[in-house]
Amino acid sequence: MKTVISLLIFIIPINVFGQTFTIKGCRTFVPKNQKVCLLENGQTSKLILFRSNLQVNTDGIPISYHPYDLRGDSIALNTILNGVAIYRKSDNVRISNPKEPNKFTDREKLEMRKKAYQVFEQWRDSGFDIVQPVGYKIIWANVLIPRDGKPCIMTSGNYTGYFASATALKNGLTTDMGECECKNQVDPFVIPALVLAGKHPKYGNSPVTVYGAKVGDLLVAYNPKNKKLVYAIVGDTGPEKNLGEGSVILNMKLTEKTKYPKTKKETYDLATGEGIIICIIPQSNSYSRVTPYTQENIQERIIKWFSEQHINGEQEIISLIEGSKSQL
Repeated sequence: MKTVISLLIFIIPINVFGQTFTIKGCRTFVPKNQKVCLLENGQTSKLILFRSNLQVNTDGIPISYHPYDLRGDSIALNTILNGVAIYRKSDNVRISNPKEPNKFTDREKLEMRKKAYQVFEQWRDSGFDIVQPVGYKIIWANVLIPRDGKPCIMTSGNYTGYFASATALKNGLTTDMGECECKNQVDPFVIPALVLAGKHPKYGNSPVTVYGAKVGDLLVAYNPKNKKLVYAIVGDTGPEKNLGEGSVILNMKLTEKTKYPKTKKETYDLATGEGIIICIIPQSNSYSRVTPYTQENIQERIIKWFSEQHINGEQEIISLIEGSKSQL
């Protein structure tokens, strides 16, 4: 059974200041019925284009999760249920975030999440004992950083009391990584980063990853409404039903907001809305790579890559995207 739907399309050349990119094919991201297109030029350089409503990702900054603000109501940016996976052993159902192929009513999901909070509170109150609450399995190493078999909690500085939060993309540090290695994480308050759609349990890999996008690849994100272009990098993979999430600073730049969030509600309010165009340079994760990552060195790498395709500067990049958006 095919996991994505390929679309038969005409080959459409997109000319930008003497450079031609051709749409070689498009596939459908089934959960949202969205088109993802692959462009290629005469030098066999490739681009992946799609539209998305970017939700917000906070992983990588310690204030994402706090053991005494599990719901993100006061001092944490996120709910702990986005930082851990809690499974009921009797049927191996993930109660912290019930997912397909299981089918549950909204009321059942609400009750399971309520129980998940209770289970995590029980584990927290035990001092995160290696023996977890009876009947449940808690997996936390996917987001929370371990230390001596327990999630690492910051003990000094501005992040005292918070869980250390991890990203898939690292800054490449070997020394001076900070408490709980927090300096080695790509900070979503500082680095514009995209989280790619993950593998769907029913439809398989998303077209974005089928076309070759990986963690560390370079990209630009463009908001056609305000003509704002942001230079960014792929920081992780995650959501199964949405074509990407943006780091806090990526979404802030795209929407021209300047106030950093302090709670889950303020964080979720940074969702971009429909119409953001993402343009990924697949297999560019090692292209002129410089670490630790900064906004400046990411932008320099992207501009250099486009200049090698004879697309020089921000306005020409925008012209390329504007010239192709009607095909998405």
